[in-house]
Amino acid sequence: MPQDVSEFCRLFYLTTSMPITYYHVDGKFECFSPAFEDGFNFTQGILAKLSNTSKNPDYFTTRSHVQYGIVRLLQSDAFIVVGPCLDHSYTPTIITNFLNELSLSSNSQSDVERLFQQLPTISLHQLLNTLAFINLCVNEKATNFANYFDPRSQPMYHTVSTTHSKQLYQHKEEQLFHNTYLFEKQYLAYVREGRPDALKALFLDYVSHLKAGIVADNAIRQAQNIFIVNTALTSRAAIAGGLDIEQAYQLSDT
Repeated sequence: MPQDVSEFCRLFYLTTSMPITYYHVDGKFECFSPAFEDGFNFTQGILAKLSNTSKNPDYFTTRSHVQYGIVRLLQSDAFIVVGPCLDHSYTPTIITNFLNELSLSSNSQSDVERLFQQLPTISLHQLLNTLAFINLCVNEKATNFANYFDPRSQPMYHTVSTTHSKQLYQHKEEQLFHNTYLFEKQYLAYVREGRPDALKALFLDYVSHLKAGIVADNAIRQAQNIFIVNTALTSRAAIAGGLDIEQAYQLSDT
């Protein structure tokens, strides 16, 4: 373990621009970077969720899609928190949701905006590798995050299997069957061939007869999820039909 963990955290922030905080187990922080003149603490409200995790290191994603990571120091009662981190550019909505989720007052909004402006955009994979690096530095232990995502080792595996079996039985009893495959196949073929008039006719023929699976717990989220999947499939079909790859991805992201 580094002799001066506070200095390690300071240099880590200067090198990566990723916020990092060094805590004792009682929740009193030794240091945090970046530092704000008014003492604003950007991990407030998230400590309970992070410190209760049983894995080391581990990560947590808030409902506002902000990510945090935690590494416990094995030779002490201290721990290091990395975050907040974003895998995309921030928006005013994300800031508002972040303030509400962490029970921060509106007086903290300017500090949050300044903090988010400085954040590097990193993927979850990069965050996990960063936590593995810190764990190696402070605990001299290697981390295999592949085990974290193995569904066979998670309680979720049993839950998904049970739910799937129940749904199959229920849908069979109620005669609820997906009928979108032929539509999807024809739809994507028309996209590849560049036939907008055929697409319009296809929608008019099928739109009132399609039965899609349930992929959300409310109508708005259901429509959003289907739209996201459809956009991804459409962009790939357009690329297969000759559309420039970069243009297709930009249109998909718009």
